[in-house]
Amino acid sequence: MMETAFPTLRPLKWMGCITHTSIQENKIDSTATPYRAPSLLSETMARTCTELILKECEIEELPELIGMYYLLRVLDVSENKLTELPPDVGSCWSLRVLDFSCNQIKVIPDEIQQLPYLESLCCYGNRILEIPEWIGNLPLQEFNAFNNNVVHLPLSLGKLSSATSINIACNKCMQLSDNVMEKWDCLTKLNMYDCRLLKMGTFGHMLQLEQLRLFNNNLKTVPDFGGAKLPKLHLIELNRNHISEVPLSFFKSLPALQKCILNNNNIEKIPTGIDCPKLERLILGENRITELPPDLPLLGELKVLFLNGNQLQTIPETFVRAKGLTRVNLAKNSKLSQTSMHILVAIKKSCDANKGQYWAPDTLG
Repeated sequence: MMETAFPTLRPLKWMGCITHTSIQENKIDSTATPYRAPSLLSETMARTCTELILKECEIEELPELIGMYYLLRVLDVSENKLTELPPDVGSCWSLRVLDFSCNQIKVIPDEIQQLPYLESLCCYGNRILEIPEWIGNLPLQEFNAFNNNVVHLPLSLGKLSSATSINIACNKCMQLSDNVMEKWDCLTKLNMYDCRLLKMGTFGHMLQLEQLRLFNNNLKTVPDFGGAKLPKLHLIELNRNHISEVPLSFFKSLPALQKCILNNNNIEKIPTGIDCPKLERLILGENRITELPPDLPLLGELKVLFLNGNQLQTIPETFVRAKGLTRVNLAKNSKLSQTSMHILVAIKKSCDANKGQYWAPDTLG
């Protein structure tokens, strides 16, 4: 193993048959031997290399020689100083994984659309302004454009019928339309938090969806599931929006729900009749809730309940029977009546018995 630094990547000469090369944090490591020359890229290496990791090496540019790596299946040039990718990347016909995250790239090169087997495209942490229209022509299973400057989502994103994970969080997109989500039938994870999202289409066709993160946007309503039940969706994060109502239909669409985060909204009421038997965590802090449904503590798996910073006046008597509660936060509910004291004592006992934590209302200690 040799150690060196690469302010720019220079084509050098490899000897021997190399299939995997990893250079991370300025370290060169080849898993195939023998090699005899202090080198990095060469025509000889291009004939056999299938995986090339050039991560965190302070690389400023890739040589055109990269286009000769016809057998390359994985190319990782993340965490460098690249401002662009050479068009020759489009000649790496066998690429399955392309990662150029955490660079200074503004444009996803058009040549990438020439990669017929590309399954994973990661370009997060760059300065990308636009997702190209041709993106929907790729057989992507993963697309990660987190933390860029994208304002508009192309309709062709809706053609990613094989995608299981899409991350467009931390951009500037105000709308997620039905057309953009049209064929996301295989999607299991969708991240679109920290955007400026105002409008959303319907999620009812995403029957494989497991995780949905839409927090820190400008949403005024919960997602529309079109009356369908999403049998695998177990995590939903909608905190830090402007949601005022959570209808019962929202919960009825989520039979597998385990964790629901709705804090920092404008919610005034939680509906009676929530039928989510697997719900373990319900986070409702910093809203405007004045009362709780009596059947809420009777959810069999409910362990964590955050209601801090609301306007609660009473706690239902049924909470006395909630023996599974582990962490309950009732802080900053100054309007709670003294008549709820014995209920609060029971809640605290449950949290203590389950080795959890209890935050008492401010005025009741």
